[in-house]
Amino acid sequence: MTLQREPIFQALFALAQGASWGEPAVGFAYAARRVRLFDDLPATPALCQAEHEETVEQLAGQPPRRRLSAAWIVHHSTGDPDATPATTNNLILDALDAALHPDSPDGGCTLGGLVAHAWIEGKVFKDPGDLDGRALMVVPVMVLVP
Repeated sequence: MTLQREPIFQALFALAQGASWGEPAVGFAYAARRVRLFDDLPATPALCQAEHEETVEQLAGQPPRRRLSAAWIVHHSTGDPDATPATTNNLILDALDAALHPDSPDGGCTLGGLVAHAWIEGKVFKDPGDLDGRALMVVPVMVLVP
C-alpha cells in the first residue's frame, strides 16, 4: 500500500479545527493549513497547521515506519486587561489534547484508521500575550505511519 500523506494531514487538521473549550463553548474563528502571522489573521482565536519533517526507519525485510511531524499554531487575543491569558492557553491545550481522543481498541488515535497513532510530543511553546495582548502557542504533533 502506498503512503498517502494528504488524507493524513487533512484528518489531523480536521480534529484540531473541531476543538472547543470553555463555558459557553468557544472554537476557532479561523483555521487554515497555512501559517499566518497574527496581523494577517481575519479572526481569532486562530489555528494554523504547519507540516514539517518526516523520519523513516527501515529494517531489512520490513515495511518502512514513518513518523510525520506537524505543529498546531494557535493565536488568540487576550483583550481584557484583567483576564489571565494563560487560562485561555490552558483551556485550548486541553481541547487539543481531547481532540486526539483514542479511536482504537489499543487506546491510540488512528485518525479514523489512517495511521497507527497520532499524539502531541515535544515542547509546547506558550506565550500568553501578557505584554502585547497577542497569545501564541506552538503544539508539536507526531503521526506514526506503519
